[in-house]
Formats: sequence, structure tokens, C-alpha cells
Amino acid sequence: MDIGYTYFEEERPITLTREEWLKWFEKYGDKENFTDAKSWFSEMLKMQIFVREEG
Repeated sequence: MDIGYTYFEEERPITLTREEWLKWFEKYGDKENFTDAKSWFSEMLKMQIFVREEG
């Protein structure tokens, strides 16, 4: 069972796995406000920016 996490942007939703989002953060993430990818990902879940999708 794959678990995806969806971010709903204006144009289209983006669904990636946890590991893919962590890699995304390493390239494009807000490193000024978050110390590492895992803390950023955790905050995105808490703020309900990412929606968990099981499938």
C-alpha cells in the first residue's frame, strides 16, 4: 500500500510519497525557516497543508 501526501496548489494537486517530499525539500524547500526536511514535512502535516492519501 502506497501512501501519498497531496498538496493542492492553484493549477493542480501534487501527490508525492513522504520520501519524495523530503527530496523535494532538499532542492526547493524553505531552509531559512526549517532546519531539516523532516521537521518541515511534520509541520506541513500539522498545518493540514498536506492531505494523506492511501491507495
